[in-house]
Amino acid sequence: MSTYPKLIYTCEGDGIWILGPGPNPPAEIRNSKGERLTPTGLTLASIAGHTDLRDWDEVVEPPPPTQSSEMDDQNGHARGSTVPGKSDRISQRRSGAAGKVGRRTTKMATKTKSKATKSTRGADKGKLELVPRTLAELPVMLIGRLYFAPQAYRKKLTAKEETLRANAGVNTYRFLRDNVWSAEERVVNKCLEGMLMAAPPAAVAAAIKAVAATAGLVSPVLCKLRYPKQLNKVVGEPDFMLWDAAKSALVIGEIKIGAKPSNGRYSVQQLMKYMRLGLLARGSLGVQSATHLIVVPDGDFRRHCSDSDYWLPTVANDGRLGTEVPNNFLTYQVEYGMVADESARLLEVMDAESVRGFVQKRNPLIPIDTFVTSWKTLCGQLSKSCEATHAGHLIPAMQVLQRLGEGRFAETATGGPD
Repeated sequence: MSTYPKLIYTCEGDGIWILGPGPNPPAEIRNSKGERLTPTGLTLASIAGHTDLRDWDEVVEPPPPTQSSEMDDQNGHARGSTVPGKSDRISQRRSGAAGKVGRRTTKMATKTKSKATKSTRGADKGKLELVPRTLAELPVMLIGRLYFAPQAYRKKLTAKEETLRANAGVNTYRFLRDNVWSAEERVVNKCLEGMLMAAPPAAVAAAIKAVAATAGLVSPVLCKLRYPKQLNKVVGEPDFMLWDAAKSALVIGEIKIGAKPSNGRYSVQQLMKYMRLGLLARGSLGVQSATHLIVVPDGDFRRHCSDSDYWLPTVANDGRLGTEVPNNFLTYQVEYGMVADESARLLEVMDAESVRGFVQKRNPLIPIDTFVTSWKTLCGQLSKSCEATHAGHLIPAMQVLQRLGEGRFAETATGGPD
């Protein structure tokens, strides 16, 4: 019988722990000392949605022994046996390297970890690149997301959902499609990426410019940023990224949906990671304009922020994100400087001094221009710009996207897509 908290993933001393049972249990990330690194109230889905689990090793519980044996407290293996098996020794060494979390990992995970460590010293070191995405890749991109979060594509209903399905008079597939799968942030995120790739680049640029005045896009493409594994702890995994090579402009996007109360909320920790990502893009890729865009279900940003009482975020009339806390947060300047120095050691091309100087001239908490918009505003602007660029056939799809993003915060109740 499983006991909780339960360690399920490890990466360089940190661990992802689930705090209870269920398809999407409460979860948190802890360091090797057992200290929590994430805000309270997060679920496994929200953590997986902003953590690249490809860099983490899955913790596999050892199978029950085939015969009863008593453990020797001094040598850690069963009495009567002489030497632990090879897989046990590998597992013990791996656990020690990961902060002595006290869990055994599989032999395969250990080899993967060892190869990853070696690669960061060689070919992978110094690689920071923007990789364009195409519409043809969308199905594979979605499957990739679901691979690391299979709970987003479950096929069984809970008891409460089964009652709702019976009352609605629909079959299980239709209920899952309209009420479960479409309520997952990963699914809605891929719907948005599909629209951003299907719409003319000029239409996307105009819509983003309308909700983020300093974005500076003209002909953007959807892309993914690849970076060395060691940076995974200090930068975020954006929900979407738009890159305009001609203007050297980058938009780092984060979405929140309102389908159900358990959907993830924004936090200052996410803000810090995206600020670092924007700074690294400036310092290593030569990005001239980096903008962070947050899309939320409605106009009340604090309602969709898990720790707003801590950093008191504000949203101006033009959507620009600010904070009511004093701007003399020297600790943040020091932190960004440390991140810049560490990144310079990891990356072949990284101007740490330019990053330091840039932060000192900006709001020390929000050095990268950050804007907040709603699904209604964003989809409305996309529809308007699509019509102006002879792509009006996409307007119905934008309306469906808006409903999916707003969820229970929509002004009128609507069903899922047909």
